[in-house]
Amino acid sequence: KALWTNYDGWLERHGDYVNECRALGAEVGQEIKERSKLAPVTTGGTAEGFHEAFVSWLCRKAIESAAGGPAEGPDVELPVQAPQLRLGGSTIATSESRDALARARNVFQDLLKELADSDQVRRIATLRRTLVRDAESLRRELGDIVLLGMVTGRCTVCKRLDG
Repeated sequence: KALWTNYDGWLERHGDYVNECRALGAEVGQEIKERSKLAPVTTGGTAEGFHEAFVSWLCRKAIESAAGGPAEGPDVELPVQAPQLRLGGSTIATSESRDALARARNVFQDLLKELADSDQVRRIATLRRTLVRDAESLRRELGDIVLLGMVTGRCTVCKRLDG
């Protein structure tokens, strides 16, 4: 019974995490649009604008940083090579104007610094840490249940039942 209660709680927290990430992405996307003066465009297209990867990389790096994981600081390398601004293997903005791409790079770096201090990002990072920790606990519990009756000996479930 505890497994299903714990799983239901995990699913609820996961839903909260997804909703928080969506809200952050929407806010960041709007902020990028306003600051960069570029419109959102379909990833993989050649139209001028910022790509979905711009938002997802920025949010992911900010959350990783807030979670204490590996993340680059606001001076992340973003070489301006018209007609694309790339990060990792992803195009994050497209423009024939080097000035527009430089502005997009500056927006990325500024927002990364600002998001590092965001209560919303810290809340998402905390939710993420909790989900990862609880998922491991659920895996152990499920593993114990699967092993019941299949492997001789004692498992953590039996130990708990015996007191």
